[in-house]
Amino acid sequence: MRRLICFSRRTTFLFLLITALAGFIAPAIAKTNIVVMHDRTFDPADLTINVGDTVIWQVGDGAHTITKEMGVSEPFCGSALYDGSTPPCVATFGKVGDFAYYCQAHLAFAMRGIIRVIAAPNNVPPTVSLVYPVANSSIASKGTNVFTATASDTDGIITRLEFIFGFTPTAITNSIGIVTNTIGTNTIFTLETSTNTLEIGTRISLLAKATDDRGAESFSDVIAVFAGPVLDLTLVTDNIFQFHVPATNMLKFILQTSTNLTNWASLYTNTVSTNGLIFTNDAPTTNTFRFYRVKLQP
Repeated sequence: MRRLICFSRRTTFLFLLITALAGFIAPAIAKTNIVVMHDRTFDPADLTINVGDTVIWQVGDGAHTITKEMGVSEPFCGSALYDGSTPPCVATFGKVGDFAYYCQAHLAFAMRGIIRVIAAPNNVPPTVSLVYPVANSSIASKGTNVFTATASDTDGIITRLEFIFGFTPTAITNSIGIVTNTIGTNTIFTLETSTNTLEIGTRISLLAKATDDRGAESFSDVIAVFAGPVLDLTLVTDNIFQFHVPATNMLKFILQTSTNLTNWASLYTNTVSTNGLIFTNDAPTTNTFRFYRVKLQP
């Protein structure tokens, strides 16, 4: 079976736009923690949090109280019974210490818990780097593009990774899409998305933004990418096909072909008119694959 594969690639004469924003140590941001109340247990029964963090007690099953032990000064929820039909018990802890509590309804079954509150450490921001596309390469001017970045956090986890078109010191101009890290252990993030149709040859600044579980944000290097032409392939007969190179604002390009993605031969070098170019070629007879690419020239 004959297979015809087309793609485009942008040669470059432009350079990396700006370097990464410098990292800094950020104050810890308050976090919300969940304790689930099962039939006779709190889960987790022993929870360590930072000063300023909030705890929400959610009902898994049964009905329970969240009552502080004698001598405990931090807020809990008294003798109110929670069965899931009312808003949950919520408490924010404002000082360091160990704060014990229990369920009055299940005290005979030793249903107790403790919140250990420690001083909040400084939060180290995450690190993030773009992997694909690389600087000065091309992305499709229409249809689907794939963006990949790596990100990690030394004192927590990455909760979301955002890919962004356009950047200034005061504003992010166009979010392409967000990858939410629901697993928590991810370090490689890939977004496959359809972008708006871009004018061929347009230079675009691209970066990634990582956010950790305490709200600290970091940005990758900002790179330049270019909107490249997308080849529209049509099979005329069983042995002849043609594809359309769209108009490229009178930009010069080279059309090339290869059977192995290593050795490329030029088929056409010219400046595309406002109507684009329709190129016709015989289908391969001795090779299973034939690849095509368009390289825009300076």
